[in-house]
Amino acid sequence: MSLKYEHIIWDLDHTLWDFDTNSTETILELLHEFDLIEKPIMEPQKFLEDYIRINRHCWDLYQMGEMDKETLRYTRFQQAFELNGVSSESSRELSDRFCEEYVVRCPKKNALIDGAVEILDYLKAKNYKMCIMTNGFIEAQHVKMHVSGLNSYFDHVFISENLKAKKPDPKAYYAVLNALNTKVENCIMIGDSASSDIQGAVNVAMDSIHFLPDGSTETKGTHAIKELMQIKEIL
Repeated sequence: MSLKYEHIIWDLDHTLWDFDTNSTETILELLHEFDLIEKPIMEPQKFLEDYIRINRHCWDLYQMGEMDKETLRYTRFQQAFELNGVSSESSRELSDRFCEEYVVRCPKKNALIDGAVEILDYLKAKNYKMCIMTNGFIEAQHVKMHVSGLNSYFDHVFISENLKAKKPDPKAYYAVLNALNTKVENCIMIGDSASSDIQGAVNVAMDSIHFLPDGSTETKGTHAIKELMQIKEIL
């Protein structure tokens, strides 16, 4: 049976690599090691919730070109610390130290989204050509791929810093298509982000699978799934 698509373009964070689990584990470790539990941070869970919300907003700004990499790295922690009892006078210095440890340790975590390995095995057996397309940072993404055992599934890892354009910018997608020496109709994008993965695919008229683990069905994608194994029904 011939395949409708030749190439599957995957997002990494939140789609295959379980960012929330890995990040939460790292942050809790560091809160203890920095002796921040109870004083000043009385509620670690609240700190995590604040951080996750702020981090997503910072990443949205980064993807739109409204925040640079270094500002993103420390701002997300600085704002979360200030919301949880750390004075503004000491929050920047603490954020710098905390972030320095975080960016080294977090990529070495290896939790994957449920079904990731199983669906990759399934697609590899069907001879799909697969690549990663990510807006994440170069130094982190390669470590994540290696430590989590994902490298063997992918022919290429395309990172926005190398592409000189971020999802959803069409320039990023055209750069990937050029590197793959293929046409848009031969590819399908799989990702969790409506604003970057799916909107980027829409921008170049590429089919897409929107991974929505929260069960939402509202999407601009060609398909929507709640679990990765549902991809079997599509590919």
